[in-house]
Amino acid sequence: MFDETSDELLERGLLALESGEREDGIEFLKRAVEADPDNLNAWKALAEASDDRAEKTIALTSILQLDPGNADAREQLKEMQREDQAAKSDEWQPGISRRLLQMTLAGLAVYTLLVCGGVFLLIALANSQRAAEVAPLTQQAATAARLVQLSTENVATQEAQGTQAALAATETQVAIVSPTPSITPTSNLPTPVTPSATPTEISLRILPAPPPEVSGVMYAWGGRNAISREFLTPRRYPLSGDGSFTEVSDDLVRNFTVSDNGVRGLYLRRAGTQALETVYTFNVSDPAVQGDDLTDQWATIDVLDVVQPQISRDGTRIVAIGTAAATSNTVVILYDVLAQQAAVLTQDAATYRHPTLSADGRFVAVVRQDDASGPDLVLMDLSQAEQGFPQVQLTADDGLRNEAYPAFAPNGSLLVFSAASRELPDNHDLFVVGIEAGQPAGVVPLGADPTDEIRPVFDPTGAFIAYNALVSVQDTSTGTTRSAYNIFIRDLTTVLYQLTAEEDDVFLGAWTP
Repeated sequence: MFDETSDELLERGLLALESGEREDGIEFLKRAVEADPDNLNAWKALAEASDDRAEKTIALTSILQLDPGNADAREQLKEMQREDQAAKSDEWQPGISRRLLQMTLAGLAVYTLLVCGGVFLLIALANSQRAAEVAPLTQQAATAARLVQLSTENVATQEAQGTQAALAATETQVAIVSPTPSITPTSNLPTPVTPSATPTEISLRILPAPPPEVSGVMYAWGGRNAISREFLTPRRYPLSGDGSFTEVSDDLVRNFTVSDNGVRGLYLRRAGTQALETVYTFNVSDPAVQGDDLTDQWATIDVLDVVQPQISRDGTRIVAIGTAAATSNTVVILYDVLAQQAAVLTQDAATYRHPTLSADGRFVAVVRQDDASGPDLVLMDLSQAEQGFPQVQLTADDGLRNEAYPAFAPNGSLLVFSAASRELPDNHDLFVVGIEAGQPAGVVPLGADPTDEIRPVFDPTGAFIAYNALVSVQDTSTGTTRSAYNIFIRDLTTVLYQLTAEEDDVFLGAWTP
């Protein structure tokens, strides 16, 4: 089906607002900016119409990105930030709680001691914690240690000990940006200075390409497209090379994922200059074979506008987000590739986005938001269909962070994701949450870089995480500086390697053996 253009959705939104249909109007405006994130007029209308602070903050921030000289948007955003600061003057930076910071420091300390074979000793945090805080701190350290144990067990099962030994010799690797925020004391607690989301001025190649021990193939979509920054050409990056790639097809796509055997591929495909977006699955090893457009499958379950598709590692299942035709609610849908059957997994009025499947196909992790709480990650157990796929909450931060882009480790013991504070919605950092027997085992941040970090994925062994980082690069064709997403690789403690060094965006989709 043909989707409406961003301008058409904007017009429908404005008409609905004029008619007093406020909720419908805001929904049209949201769809307008989703269809074209560069539609300045749609962002302005959304900022004016919305009463939701997180939503308004995102809109105002987007306006300033597109129109840096917009004084009205800048003043509104500053006023909202002043209000939040006055209300939370005794808290850590929103999105990075004191508990999470303690857990990070303790977790990284425990991890270093484990790798180096040192004694298991917790060092008191700076500024001397009170005796009453010893027990909570010990619990945080135990949580972080358990996450590390889950990760290292996964690496051992994949015979990656040689890789870990090689990484131990890279202690002096240069990070993308400094992960340490400066600290300003308050009457009660130190408060980190909020990092800027502006990309740091750095060269194209700032870290070495991955060595032979880091193996496999990455699939991404990248390049330059005058129609849309999101829909780009699908690519295949062998890690044995220097960051060079081959194009998988000449389609314009996004959300490109591939099964572990490198055979079945999946992406959201855009037809030319039209606003037609369809989920398309095909044979990656032989693109000449006719693929399948799954649009007709969604009609069988009365679902429209399917987006954010992800394929399982074994290539047998596809999870995605759709819109229920009867209610217009977003729903999580599951498609069985072999049986060619689709099913709706959620029936509530919550908003869902960014679903992902565990390697064994049992769990779906997805971002959920409703009127009672901000966006959080939840885990759905597909083995309990008779109970309606019960959900377990993996994160709970009262809406201080906007979680996105979750991805499972191969053995399902860890889930990596991006999250941004509501004050800086375009400045994501990476986090991991442990999962044991379908229950959360604690959340640990992997750093606080001022650059945007999105779309993380684990490698096939679980030893590494690849992700996109927004960096500033020199445009050789114009001589100007422009920002672009490139692919970087890290472990649980350090940014180690850089796969791509391109002037145009490269968005990461999958990492296969």
